[in-house]
Amino acid sequence: MRHPRGRRVRALAAAGLALSAGAWVTTAPADAAQLRPAQLRTALLTAEDLPRGFVERPGGGAGDVDEVTAEDACSRRWLAAETRVARLTGTALSAFVRGDGDATIVSAVNQFAAPGSAKAYVAAARARVTQCPTARWQLGDGVTMTMTHTPLSVPRQGEESLALSVSTTIEQDGEAVPARGTTVVVRRGAVLSSVHTTVVAGPVPRSAALAARVSARLQQALRS
Repeated sequence: MRHPRGRRVRALAAAGLALSAGAWVTTAPADAAQLRPAQLRTALLTAEDLPRGFVERPGGGAGDVDEVTAEDACSRRWLAAETRVARLTGTALSAFVRGDGDATIVSAVNQFAAPGSAKAYVAAARARVTQCPTARWQLGDGVTMTMTHTPLSVPRQGEESLALSVSTTIEQDGEAVPARGTTVVVRRGAVLSSVHTTVVAGPVPRSAALAARVSARLQQALRS
């Protein structure tokens, strides 16, 4: 059985990855000019970008979604919608944890086969939040995660952006741990950059400011 702290960190990282297309879909042939993997990685957040106390998780936390399965009609709808529209040609990911699993930050960059595919992904995410704002996921080891998304009003970044407030409840063995956070997704052409924060205790990092930093790096990579 996993240590309680390990389960919490894993659940928080999974919450951050839930809106990252790279967590769910496989790669596809490109229809447009593409960034190289090294260029995608240059856009990611690093520990130096973050508030004091955050350290990077080895492997970027990608393994945290290995056992995630849809638990209800809304989570199945989210997963089906992402699978239909997402045609990824490249992904990059970094994940960070604060303290004893009190908070996580996930930085992701996902490159689609064409700008239209990235635009369709954002449109699908907007529709899901409106039509099915609460989704329930099974994380394995008897851990269940319920996420409720609410649109946030923030200045637009890139060609288009989507900002969400996310309330998360992690349940296991009759215990419910509430968490809060935000997700900011920014599209530039065929590439989406995103920053996800999930916090059990302590201050919530400023996702919009962190997302702007990633988006600026991505813009520089696209121009190079």
